[in-house]
Amino acid sequence: GGTGAQGATGNTGAQGAGGSTGAQGAAGSAGNSNSTQVIRSFTSNTTYTPTSGTKNITVYCVAGGGGSGVAEGDTSGEQFDFSASSGAGGGGACIGYYNITGSFSASIQIGGGGSGGSGYHGQQQTGSSGGESRFTPSGSYSGNGTLDANGGGGTSLNSSSGGGGGSASGGLALSGIEGNPRSGSTRGIGGAAGFVFGTRGQGARGAESGEPNDETNGSAGTGGIVVIYEYIV
Repeated sequence: GGTGAQGATGNTGAQGAGGSTGAQGAAGSAGNSNSTQVIRSFTSNTTYTPTSGTKNITVYCVAGGGGSGVAEGDTSGEQFDFSASSGAGGGGACIGYYNITGSFSASIQIGGGGSGGSGYHGQQQTGSSGGESRFTPSGSYSGNGTLDANGGGGTSLNSSSGGGGGSASGGLALSGIEGNPRSGSTRGIGGAAGFVFGTRGQGARGAESGEPNDETNGSAGTGGIVVIYEYIV
């Protein structure tokens, strides 16, 4: 006779037991990491050569701070009049980044602090400006070019206004801070550098005259610095 109709589908059976865990795969290759860092600092003129294995560097270039002027009191009258000078300006600063792709070196110039005013009645009584700091790269690299930071301004005899902060160019350029003006016979405070590494690039504080002398010499600013962060693979 003919084939009968298909019967209804039965219920799904229970899930079988899981298979055993496969063998562990081979370890992947190690990834690159800029985890090793060296910090180097320079306070005098030199040529920079990177530490072996350095792939990129961040450079901080700070100029010298200015010097302050003489404070000279007035002793010509019956009463002694005290006086003071204002604070000098801080040095400018730059921050630069360099990706090193081959042979690389750089010329480093460090600006000194400006000298304080000195002398008596008409001699050299004005503080001088701080010196220029420069980082000039050469070789195989990408990133910023030359970093040029200018020194902070000095102040004059019994100056009533602070010295100007130094300018800067190249990379991230940061001007120094203007010195504080004197207040009557109280001296002004020197301005800070555009980027602060301790007292480097600090403008000098002003001078204050007082008995028994009617004149006090100014102070010198502090010298600049170049600090380099090296990232090594």
